[in-house]
Amino acid sequence: MTIDVIVCARCGEERPKMEKAPYPGEIGQKIWEHACSACWQAWIKQQVIVINDFKLVPFMPQHRATLEQHMKDFLKIQ
Repeated sequence: MTIDVIVCARCGEERPKMEKAPYPGEIGQKIWEHACSACWQAWIKQQVIVINDFKLVPFMPQHRATLEQHMKDFLKIQ
C-alpha cells in the first residue's frame, strides 16, 4: 500500500494525503488535493472563531458562502 503525498498549500509541507475529502463537493475535492490534515484541523478551530465573529448561521446559504470563502482563504485554495 502506498501513501499519497501532497504539498500543503497552507503550510508548504509535504504531508500524507487525507483518507477522504473532509468537506462535500468541489471545495472538498480541492481541500483533499491541496491541504494536509493538520491544517484542516487548524481550520476547524478557526471556523468557530469566524462563525462567532461574523455571527454566522452555517445552514443559511449566504452565511455558508461567507464561511466557505474564509475556509478557502485560510487553506489557501481557490
